[in-house]
Amino acid sequence: MVVAAEEKFDSMLLHIAQQHDGIQPLFDTFFGFLRRKTDFYTGAQKSQAESLVMKAFKNHLNIALKEKAAKEETDKFDKPMPQAEPATIEEITTDGAKANPVPIPEPEELSKPVDESKLEEGEESEKGKLVPNNCNGANYPHYSFTQTLEELEVRVPLKANFKVKSRDCKVDIREKFLSVGSRTRILLSAVKPTLKSLPMKPCGTLTITPLC
Repeated sequence: MVVAAEEKFDSMLLHIAQQHDGIQPLFDTFFGFLRRKTDFYTGAQKSQAESLVMKAFKNHLNIALKEKAAKEETDKFDKPMPQAEPATIEEITTDGAKANPVPIPEPEELSKPVDESKLEEGEESEKGKLVPNNCNGANYPHYSFTQTLEELEVRVPLKANFKVKSRDCKVDIREKFLSVGSRTRILLSAVKPTLKSLPMKPCGTLTITPLC
């Protein structure tokens, strides 16, 4: 059986692979073995050595692609059909509204300016600033933010009347530019000199959280 013959050395090869840190060291070991213990590079077939390697590579590449396509096709038909939601009865008032409407969350209270009359000596730098929210940030009309020593989280309400997915959002983070919006409008835009330089390292996790 072809499959059984192909898997004959799997346990041995798996043991060898586990002794290497990545695919490149594994290749170095295999081709080094051919160099040290065979005449693969210098024997009668030395002119065909590279073509033999590429032939084997292309053969297994084609097999892998066909197996992947077949698996994806099988998974497509194996997915369970979505279950229909059971019918429900809702009480309707005389004016046509639902008796128990879904509550809409109240917007967060906007941050207020610091009361300069209550500042103590040495706190002059706080003049003109806003009172921070509970997470050392601030709440503005169109967005809010919280921060720690290591992270900054910016929340921008989309105010959309449909279920929002990540592809509906556009976020652009650069060293001196920050923009957040939907496919149809910009909701937050900050540019130099409003921003200090943003650290250009892996960042910017986009999370969509339903508000109701």
